[in-house]
Amino acid sequence: MVPKRRDWAISLGLLDSGCHLTESGSRLLASFEEVNLKTPTGAYVVWPLTYELTQLNIVPSMIAERPMDSWTFFGVTTRAFGIRDSLEDPSTVQAVLITTVHRLYELYRSLNPTRAPLRSELPIPVAYLAYSALCVAAGGARLDLPGVIREQRKAPRRFLDYRSSKRMEGAIILRVNRHMAENTEGNDYLDK
Repeated sequence: MVPKRRDWAISLGLLDSGCHLTESGSRLLASFEEVNLKTPTGAYVVWPLTYELTQLNIVPSMIAERPMDSWTFFGVTTRAFGIRDSLEDPSTVQAVLITTVHRLYELYRSLNPTRAPLRSELPIPVAYLAYSALCVAAGGARLDLPGVIREQRKAPRRFLDYRSSKRMEGAIILRVNRHMAENTEGNDYLDK
């Protein structure tokens, strides 16, 4: 039997056992309000993400006041758990995030052995969701992963790159480098 929405909301700590909003549930709704997902009638509407609308040949700005990509959406949802985006300059946190993405990729590959990827790449929505979940689990701020990818695209020696796609939001291409893939200093999210 598929659990009801109420049951998963309780399991995530958004509702208590009496179906009353918890502090996390209140923060989630407040986060939704910050990005105009609350209608004048008081209902909350979560539109499909920008890339999902684009797949359907719908111009996102035509139906959503502020269309969201997955990074923005996961930022809105992680705020319910007290996680904020870090204001650190992406150039100062590149090593930690590059290592994290490499480790997420290895985990992704191990969980999908029959669908071994042809390229060393991680779908953007998978990377952003997994990284955001790690931040919630560890209780730390979300470092600017999209900013690091942008910085890496300008670097003469890249460890990460971006590949656009018509079918999904894109993918992070991992430029394999033994030193970066093995360097886990300062990054224990995946060891917990």
